[in-house]
Order: sequence, then C-alpha cells, then structure tokens
Amino acid sequence: MKKYLTYIFILSLFFKWPLYNVTPIPLTSATLPETRKIDLNHDSALWLEILPYVGPKRAQDLINARPFNNLLDITHISGITERHLALWEPYIKHIN
Repeated sequence: MKKYLTYIFILSLFFKWPLYNVTPIPLTSATLPETRKIDLNHDSALWLEILPYVGPKRAQDLINARPFNNLLDITHISGITERHLALWEPYIKHIN
C-alpha cells in the first residue's frame, strides 16, 4: 500500500495533479445565500466586506457611521454614492 501511495505521489508531481481538491470557496456577493441579506446597522465588518467595492476600511466607515435611518444616510459617508447603493440593493436588508 505504501509503495502504491508513493507512486501516486510521484505521478501527481509529474502531472501536477492535486492530491486533495479542497479549495475553499470565498464568501462573496456571488456566493451569498439568497435568504441572507446583509444588515448595514448590525452586521460585522466581515459581512459588510461581502458587498461589492467594500474593503476593510469602507466596512469600518460604515460601522462608525451607524445607525442609518434610511438608505440615503449611507451616502453621507465619504466615497459612497447612490451608484454603490444600486449595486448593493440585491444584497442588503432594506432600512425603513
């Protein structure tokens, strides 16, 4: 058995076959479950970073500007425009 596994390992190096195909799928807006909407007033920075064009700094800016009473309050944050809101609309929970 050990000899067999050694041959497989050598062949995998030669042909560049992956021995284990365990590639983690990053959580992005494309992989976000349809039932899960991001709550801009309560979710953590990790959840906010799923939104398009949101990195760690912008996520922290969103957290620091909470609470939001409506979606237009978000546009008061530097660098966030109505275009961003249009992109985020399918992924965020609506604020009343």
